Amino acid sequence: MPETLVVALKKVHAKKKRSRRGGGYLFQRKEGGMYHMQFYKPNPDTGHADKVVECTWTANHAEAQKKLNERLAQVARGELFETGKRKTVADLYTALHTHVKNNNPKPRAASEVAWHWEGHLKPAFGHLFAAALNTQHIEKYKEQRRAEGAAANTVNHELTTLRRMYRHGMNKCTPKLVHTMPAIHLFPKAACNVRRGFIDLESYERMAPLAEELYLRALLEVAFSYGWRKGELLTMRVRQADFVGRELRLFTSKNGEPRTVPMTPTVYQLLKALCDGKEPNDPVFTREDGSPVKDFRFPWQDLCIRAAVPGPDGTPSRYICPKCAAEIPLGQKFCNAETKDGYKCGGLRKYAGLVFHNTRNSFAVNARRSGVHKHTAMDLAGWKTDSMFRQYDHIEAADQLDALAKMAAYAANRKPTTQPTDEQQALLAASPAVEVVQ
Repeated sequence: MPETLVVALKKVHAKKKRSRRGGGYLFQRKEGGMYHMQFYKPNPDTGHADKVVECTWTANHAEAQKKLNERLAQVARGELFETGKRKTVADLYTALHTHVKNNNPKPRAASEVAWHWEGHLKPAFGHLFAAALNTQHIEKYKEQRRAEGAAANTVNHELTTLRRMYRHGMNKCTPKLVHTMPAIHLFPKAACNVRRGFIDLESYERMAPLAEELYLRALLEVAFSYGWRKGELLTMRVRQADFVGRELRLFTSKNGEPRTVPMTPTVYQLLKALCDGKEPNDPVFTREDGSPVKDFRFPWQDLCIRAAVPGPDGTPSRYICPKCAAEIPLGQKFCNAETKDGYKCGGLRKYAGLVFHNTRNSFAVNARRSGVHKHTAMDLAGWKTDSMFRQYDHIEAADQLDALAKMAAYAANRKPTTQPTDEQQALLAASPAVEVVQ
């Protein structure tokens, strides 16, 4: 072998550094492929160190070395982490659902998470690896749900559940189930179906006499007086109504805090009539045959239509046909409008008007107009933050006109604190008069 070749080979071998013992090493199964890292991890069951081979999911040597160093640092600190089988989005849901079921006192919290997952998130993302989910999957899901007819606010609720799954897997699980979270962009608030509309005093005076059934009249009165939610009212028991102290108690609510409010004379009379002859654990709101009220959408819709209560768009509540947009009379379920071919449309009616949840908007608006302090109104209705109160409170054109009239009256009745100087009086006298058009 030539002497120059021997010297060159010695230089090449001299450049190779022996890896530090316990420092692991990187290798590629095929040239240009992903780097794999090999290191030893203590096994608490056996007391020995087990060899771990894990893919770094990168073909860049510097990034792979960084991930290897992170693993070695975790081993040195004694932290727990898992390797091997990759976690899926379904694993994130299982972890979140178990956590909510065991730690959230609200009975509906776990069922809401399960409803969002089983209904729409699982078919779209359940089969994907948690680390493989990206923004393209999210945008495609939003487009598909909107094409199915889902409202923007509904899609936002579903994506919020997906975001909770990733945040729980990253921040509240040991070891972490996922290390990165995709960017989940929600629909803007302007595109969401925010519940608008409220019952003013004139509409309430028309609705009260038309609510012929006792339970419906009592539901309207309690919701209009306190702004309580439908679920809080329908689950109310007789023992929550103290007719001696004339107080109405709510043991559990959506925000997890109890509430106690005094009964108004009208609320007292209506609830007293409903609760006569009932046991303490019986439901307050029952029909004439004694069955508990679980759903009263259709009686509520008929009541709003008969009272001509304005809906969210300002027009009176009504039934419309989703096919031809014709108005369907009260008491009729299908559209009888004639089509171009001479046949009846036959479309099933759809309600367009005020919903029962708008009574919370009504309470917020009427409380502000009545001069009730904001914090007192929040305490009665169960709002915990000012932003939530503002979400239900709506400023109408009448409120703006009232504010401008008050400002004009204040300016007209205000007395100047200082007299104008001679120079200012001369300027006022020289300025042209402005004619006010009535």
